[in-house]
Amino acid sequence: MFERTREVGRLRAVGMTRRQTRRMVRHEEVIGAAIGLPVGIGLAALVTRPLTDGGIAFSLAVRTLAAFVVVAIAAG
Repeated sequence: MFERTREVGRLRAVGMTRRQTRRMVRHEEVIGAAIGLPVGIGLAALVTRPLTDGGIAFSLAVRTLAAFVVVAIAAG
């Protein structure tokens, strides 16, 4: 959090407007979620595949993921 505050402060000091700063942060959040969700789901599927013999199965909680996306968008 502290580093992010410094980063935003530096960007504002060199001339970035508040609107540009908000837009940049929003785009970073959207891109992070758009990349992070599929990568996380894919890694979870890869990790659980060899564990199926032990009774561990991959299960995708679609409602939970959808709620996460809604909360992330609202927070952004």
